[in-house]
Order: sequence, then C-alpha cells, then structure tokens
Amino acid sequence: MKDIAFREKELKRWERIFPEGQTIRLSSVGHFAQEEAPDELAEAVLHFLRGTALATTAFSPTRFARN
Repeated sequence: MKDIAFREKELKRWERIFPEGQTIRLSSVGHFAQEEAPDELAEAVLHFLRGTALATTAFSPTRFARN
C-alpha cells in the first residue's frame, strides 16, 4: 500500500472492526485510488454491487445522483 494517510496499521484496525467487510488491495496506488486506478476500482465496485441486493433490482446510477 502506498497510501500515507491510511496505512497497514489502520487497515488492520478497520478489518477487525468490520469483519464482514471486503478488502481490495490495489498495491500500485496511494490515497486517490479513483484517480490512480479508475478501471481497477470500477471493476471492484461492480463486482461488489453484483453480490448485493442492488444486483436484483433495477439499478440506475442516476437514481442516487444529487440534484
């Protein structure tokens, strides 16, 4: 991990607090994964969403957009 704000120590703590959570490691990125690895992050998010209740409903990204 190259993130200087959220290091391995913090990640381990989050994993203890949220044991049912999912961790995706993007080893080549720092704090701004959405800018540094947008395709990899988007793939991980879509993979997560497909495994949730959103996968069984009509999902539209604009449904959650702020007006």
